[in-house]
Amino acid sequence: MDIKNQPEKIPERKLPEFKITKEQIQEMKTTSAILNMLADNPDLTKRIAEAFVKASSVKMENRVYARLKLKEHVTKIVAEKMKDISPDQVERYYPIWSNIIIRVNMPHIFTNIWADPGPVFGRGFE
Repeated sequence: MDIKNQPEKIPERKLPEFKITKEQIQEMKTTSAILNMLADNPDLTKRIAEAFVKASSVKMENRVYARLKLKEHVTKIVAEKMKDISPDQVERYYPIWSNIIIRVNMPHIFTNIWADPGPVFGRGFE
């Protein structure tokens, strides 16, 4: 066989070992329990969605305050319904499970709640 036509030997790569911490396991269990509870209770999910819609309709100056009140309100609603999970864990993992709710149920509201587009003038799409 010609040297040019010989197949090249692919070098082996050593991949890092996959490790998962106890904190990550707890995060997944908590998030899963909350999302399962919300999936089984559509009325509660509707109340949470209404809270997100209400928070997204505030004036730009009040967005930070509305976001804080939204977190308190939604966390309280979910913590009241959860029996196996402490309210502290519900609050600690709020960014994870709330973002899943937003992305799955309300993608058009996502930018209104979290993003501040700035002034409209001078951008050319008034």
